[in-house]
Amino acid sequence: MRQSCLCSRKRCGYATSTAGHRGVALRRRHNVRVCALAGKQQKQALDVAIVAPVYNEQDGVHALANAIRSAMDDASLAYKLVLVDDGSTDKSADAMRDVVQANDETVHAVYLRRNSGQSTATAAGLSA
Repeated sequence: MRQSCLCSRKRCGYATSTAGHRGVALRRRHNVRVCALAGKQQKQALDVAIVAPVYNEQDGVHALANAIRSAMDDASLAYKLVLVDDGSTDKSADAMRDVVQANDETVHAVYLRRNSGQSTATAAGLSA
């Protein structure tokens, strides 16, 4: 299935293919794969947006998401969590996919092809 690019450039001409991966479709745009859930609009206004770069943290992704969810629920804040895989070489991307599938609209994932550093990962998360 072909789609047009969702980047901020107007009509960049970059066509992407969508492929299912464990029930979550991933879109490719330039050097970033973005979870299909990230494109959905939030139904309510956000109070907090959190960007968390992840690099080789397969064991900590679930704990991080659970801690953030608990804190935001306790404070009764509407939030969005964007996890950015900065080219991890372990199974961090799989752990992130599991967290995204379990949390529907509140958690989104961005996957960078290679390690680009914390600043680039944060910028990618802010633009998602």
